[in-house]
Amino acid sequence: MTTTEGPMEVETQWLVGCPWPLARVQDASTLVNGFPFPSSNFSSASGLRLIRIRDLASDEAPIYFDGPAVPSAWVSNGDLIIGMDGDFQVVEWSRGPALLNQRLCLLRANPRLEQRFLLYVLPTPLKLINDLTYFTTVKHLSSGQVLKIRVPLPPLPTQRAIAAFLDRKTAALDELVQAKEALRALLAEKRTALIHRAVTRGLNPDAPLKDSGIAWLGRIPAHWSVRRVKYVCQLETGHTPSRAEPDYWVDHECTIPWVSLNDTKTLKDADFISETTYRISPRGMANSSAHLVPAGTVVFTRDATIGLAAITTRPMALSQHIIGWVCGPEMLNHYLLRVMDTMSPELERLTLGATIRTIGMSAIRELATPVPPRGEQVAIAEWLDGQLQPVDEARDLLRQQIELLKEYRQALITAAVTGQLDVPAEAP
Repeated sequence: MTTTEGPMEVETQWLVGCPWPLARVQDASTLVNGFPFPSSNFSSASGLRLIRIRDLASDEAPIYFDGPAVPSAWVSNGDLIIGMDGDFQVVEWSRGPALLNQRLCLLRANPRLEQRFLLYVLPTPLKLINDLTYFTTVKHLSSGQVLKIRVPLPPLPTQRAIAAFLDRKTAALDELVQAKEALRALLAEKRTALIHRAVTRGLNPDAPLKDSGIAWLGRIPAHWSVRRVKYVCQLETGHTPSRAEPDYWVDHECTIPWVSLNDTKTLKDADFISETTYRISPRGMANSSAHLVPAGTVVFTRDATIGLAAITTRPMALSQHIIGWVCGPEMLNHYLLRVMDTMSPELERLTLGATIRTIGMSAIRELATPVPPRGEQVAIAEWLDGQLQPVDEARDLLRQQIELLKEYRQALITAAVTGQLDVPAEAP
């Protein structure tokens, strides 16, 4: 059924000028919601492959369900799967028969809609919904929102021609992006190796060594000590207000930077954080358990993408998913930042959860760090700044190039699926 005209919704503004009729997803496909399979039957070795949200982006460490199958949750190659938490990602499943876990849904196009054409259409409206979705922790998408999405409905031969054209063009772009991402990954490995060597061995290659007693640290200079971070820094935990706490969200009074998971990109790409995506109200701070951490606090993520760290440049509040370390006289914050940069193996070991990954507070309180004399910490931090600058500049240039390629890819797709690009007819 073609939709009737009405007030233009934000989610459909990208379709302005489209020469074809529009249809809602519910009129052109079938939606199936995932099933809440009990985690007690999860297995790493036996049973049926289970698709979780994290499996849409990675094929590493698949999980299986060793229990009775649910026929309604069966997935086949070619089904379009949408992640309903986080970034609302959509993929075409191609890894064989599997079961669909909760917080995912799948779409199967009806005969009027080419499945691969739908695959190219969906990311734009899903991103628009994502951008408009309020959240304090993780964004959530409903199946009702998916069903109401409007999609172009050109003739089937045109849909197939567009899908074939985009298959070719996006494959070439994706190959170029993958090459640049591989180079960026090599630079990241070099960066980590430089940091690890410096923060665990120091700058004197002839210094006598001793066993640190910590697996991920290995051997350290004999005159260094190893301490729990909580003994050389003050541990600060965060607070996430809800919509039931309106004092937090009075727009004209929201002046306090609030570090949340929405700042993951900043924490990933920068050593310092001065601005945040969201701010909160001083009045709200006064009426809750939340408080400011001072400038110079080392903050890092303990949920979802774990271990991303930066130093605050001004007083800030933290969400419940962010940990802060306020360094004492024995610990230089810039040195601790570098320790956090190389702590990934230890953090991964401590991570819990199959769908939403997290590190418990008890584990955080047990985190350890090498503690060189203060003067050595300063020297190590300064040396690393000089060594990392060209590496970080190269990584940043590659990141910018990758972002431009991805923007061009999406612009090409949008132009093709909305009829703004003349796509050659599919060869007979």
